[in-house]
Amino acid sequence: MTNELRWRGFAVLSLLAGGLLACGCSSAAKRNNRLANELHTTIISNDSEAARKIVTNSPGAVGGFAGGIMPLHYAVMYNNTAIAELLLANGADPNDKSLQWKKTSLADAMKNPTPTPLLQAVGVQNPDMVNLLLRYKADPNLPGQLLIEKRSGNGKYMALCTPLDLAVHLENRAITAALLAGGANPNKGNNYFIWLEREASGGDPSLEKGYYMPLADAVASGNLELAAMLIEKGADVNFQNKRFRSPLQSLITQLAEKPHDLGILDLLLENGADPNLRDREGNTAIQLAQAHARLPSANNIAGLMQEYASLTPLHKAVRKGNLAAVKEMLKKGGDINAATTTGTTPLHIAARSGNNRMVKALLSLGASTAARDLNGETPLHYAARTRSVAAAQSLLGSGADINAVSGQGRTPLAEAVMARGTEMAGFLFDHGADPALSGSTGCTAFQCAILNWDSVLTRMLGVKLGRKTLGAEYFSAGIQLEDSKNPDKAILLYRVAERYGHEQAREYIRNLETNMAQQKLLAAQQELFDQQKLAMQQQTAAMQQQVAVMQQQTSAAAQAKEDDTMGDMFNFLGSLLLAKQNGGHTGATSITQAAPPSSSGCQPTGCPVYSPWYNMNSGGCFATTSACQAGRGSSISKCRKCP
Repeated sequence: MTNELRWRGFAVLSLLAGGLLACGCSSAAKRNNRLANELHTTIISNDSEAARKIVTNSPGAVGGFAGGIMPLHYAVMYNNTAIAELLLANGADPNDKSLQWKKTSLADAMKNPTPTPLLQAVGVQNPDMVNLLLRYKADPNLPGQLLIEKRSGNGKYMALCTPLDLAVHLENRAITAALLAGGANPNKGNNYFIWLEREASGGDPSLEKGYYMPLADAVASGNLELAAMLIEKGADVNFQNKRFRSPLQSLITQLAEKPHDLGILDLLLENGADPNLRDREGNTAIQLAQAHARLPSANNIAGLMQEYASLTPLHKAVRKGNLAAVKEMLKKGGDINAATTTGTTPLHIAARSGNNRMVKALLSLGASTAARDLNGETPLHYAARTRSVAAAQSLLGSGADINAVSGQGRTPLAEAVMARGTEMAGFLFDHGADPALSGSTGCTAFQCAILNWDSVLTRMLGVKLGRKTLGAEYFSAGIQLEDSKNPDKAILLYRVAERYGHEQAREYIRNLETNMAQQKLLAAQQELFDQQKLAMQQQTAAMQQQVAVMQQQTSAAAQAKEDDTMGDMFNFLGSLLLAKQNGGHTGATSITQAAPPSSSGCQPTGCPVYSPWYNMNSGGCFATTSACQAGRGSSISKCRKCP
């Protein structure tokens, strides 16, 4: 499916998602809506003459609704520029946002989230339509909501963005240029993306305003041309998103994995990107680069940022490709082999940028191909890493050493292999580069190809290597993988080395398999130990729960005993008080004789408040029913609560 058809389908889905508005329309409005539906038909059939008749006879049809969609939106969806211009010339609003949109948590994040015709035109990637709308004063900075597809084509986004955001995201140069020329603000932060699947499952959209600012998006896609266009129009190279990441900081990991994309790094630094800005974790761009030291280009990236501060005017002129300025400075006594604090000469910079015209000019003016930076790299290493074949050819033609070994132990061919530059590697190999050469550290070109699991380069570079050399190369690559804690792949390489007759390979396989078996045994024992530990923890928790229950039961029993003790004490005190009232007699008989029970079962004067229970057998007053029943074998029927 073409991009045009895909985007048209997304646009239709987006527009129809909200359905038709329920409204009490006037007869004129109903007529306009009916005519709008007829206009939709002419748009689909591309019948410009029929559309012209409808608009001429009924200008109100331009503002009618059919299925919740105005004719201009429909014309944009179907890339019908002729009818779109007819509608705009007859009063259609290029900034119309009356489209009905399905409600989402994302739509609630901003006011007026529905797409403008301009945003739709960007979505269907129609530069003619974009230019037409801009001519009719469409606002390039109005954000809107639109359904778009991931760059990978796997999944969809619900986007809330400006037209410029979307154009950069789609890497459409023509539309990006048109929007910038039409007044689009490269620093407008109204860009949100949300997974439809995530919201459908009830997930939090986790909106991050400005996470994909246009410049950051161009940097993420590695699009040097778009990044340059945005910077030229004033994009802030030091804007930090919600994570406090600038475009430069966001670029570091990407560059560490794709060392040939150094052009964007140059562009950002040349335009004032600050390598000392800190992100949310407190890391600068240089520190982020150094954190990726395991990757082949990490030191080069950190060095490039450190180098920038010591660039001379000559270096800067070379970086910008200003040959006239370079020649003028050299005429005035400039040193063509002047080095920065990192040892970089103007020829290094020209080779890295791939500017062969500059490389040739510098060589003709006496630049040294043997100059080395602090890492021991020559200009040819730089050209190889950035896959600049033309620059490499010029350097070799001026005597550059094709097998020069850097301080990191790599040849230009090894650098080309690490950068996955198949064409560059083939060029160097064809011109005599040794695929089995390296320093005391680092990998040979052939080993680098093996470690990259690059079958194309492995086959190409292995053609000229003898059986014994191939065995040694695979064996050495296996050792490097074993050292990097990747034993399974190391064994594979050892087995290949064994097939090529390497004498030590079998012993290494045996030792490694033994170590792996021991590690598996230790892992199994650790897992068993962890399970037993968990079981013991669960048993301990169960016992603690049982102890807690027993403590509660003991506490309840103690409370009951305390209640009985208090009851006995109240009974005793009550008896003393009654005895005092009856002349000192404490026996129950005296109480009964002194106060015979009434017909209600209580003494005529009642019991005291602290001993309200009266025993009809013994004639005594008690504090509790249990104490009352204990007197002379009385039952509950013989105990009465007296007032």
